[in-house]
Amino acid sequence: MPNEIRITNFRDFVEKVQKLEADTYRHRYVFRGEGKYTGFEKWKLTPKIFRQMKDSCGDKQIYRESDLIDAVISRYPNIFKECKSNLEILLLMQHYGLPTRLLDISFNPYIALFFALSGDSSIKEHYVYVIDTEKINEENNKSESKLGARQNKGWDAQKSAFDNTVAVIAALSRLSTAEQDEIKNLKNNYEAMKKELQKFVEGNSSIKPSTYTNLMNFINSKRNNIDPIPYINNYKNMQAAFNAKTLNKEAWDLILIDVLNSVIENYDVMKNLANKTKYYNPGFDQKIKFEDLDNDYIIRPHFSNDRIKNQNGGFLLLNALDRSNNNNVPEKYIDTVWIIDLENEDDRASEVSRQEFLEQLRYMGIDQSFVYPELENFICTDYLEVVDSTLNNVKGE
Repeated sequence: MPNEIRITNFRDFVEKVQKLEADTYRHRYVFRGEGKYTGFEKWKLTPKIFRQMKDSCGDKQIYRESDLIDAVISRYPNIFKECKSNLEILLLMQHYGLPTRLLDISFNPYIALFFALSGDSSIKEHYVYVIDTEKINEENNKSESKLGARQNKGWDAQKSAFDNTVAVIAALSRLSTAEQDEIKNLKNNYEAMKKELQKFVEGNSSIKPSTYTNLMNFINSKRNNIDPIPYINNYKNMQAAFNAKTLNKEAWDLILIDVLNSVIENYDVMKNLANKTKYYNPGFDQKIKFEDLDNDYIIRPHFSNDRIKNQNGGFLLLNALDRSNNNNVPEKYIDTVWIIDLENEDDRASEVSRQEFLEQLRYMGIDQSFVYPELENFICTDYLEVVDSTLNNVKGE
């Protein structure tokens, strides 16, 4: 459970920020400000696309994400024609207030405070979430270890908008739910296959590299069956064919990783994901790695507009394959929640307190005109009609 700290005045907030900055390095923490109506679960941070889908259609959360993206591009082709990647499409949709799998964050805690306080005055609960990027790194490294990949000790969850891994995760938004589920199942089989191979080699100190080539050729010939494990088990009978060649653990690990990665290329759904990535990234020639699909990332966008620049903004991009957390930001990522305590039996007194915070932010140059320097919401209302129409079609299925 994250720490909770109540903050009753602006000076107290400044002191908390200064202490946080003094205790760690720059940009370890990112921030999200939210105002929530009484009764909403304070710990749940959920990207808008998943909030909207869940509210509208119960358990069907991202089943139509790709359709919604196609609908808005079809409705406003001139606005999206300059987009050079799937991520840019998501960023532009986010810019116009449309639902995406991105969650806005800021590298500036005072911007997050503004967002926590600047909404509907009837909102009584205001939070600034302190998200620890090192905790995201730790979870990403766990997934790499789980899938048998070589870990990068300097792993950084903060990626640029031009990163190839980010391009792959963003391309997931263009796949149907069935395709995303197939990738999830394939990933699970991948993990199980690694365990079988590890068991297979434990009693064999003499291993010939060509054995693994033969193994993969055999599995690839059966690629229409998504579960390769039975074939791996049958292949154990070929132990007698091993010729004496001792491999140390490091060499074994390298072979195992190459073998497992080669399986991925033989499934149509992975090819489709690669094609969705290559559509905007013709030079993309990297293999798609399951450990990348299992990770979450902080995106540092290029400052394509004044709004992102002024907000010192970024985005949390969730992989969304594992829905056991209902597509919420994992609670373990949240280090601390600063609760802006405006509680007062007199609503007018609470509003005065809120305005005092906002006045201090104005002295810092942070106000509505600074945070929203552009007229970005002019298509939002029209687009919501597209969303409603799509949702109604789904409900009727």
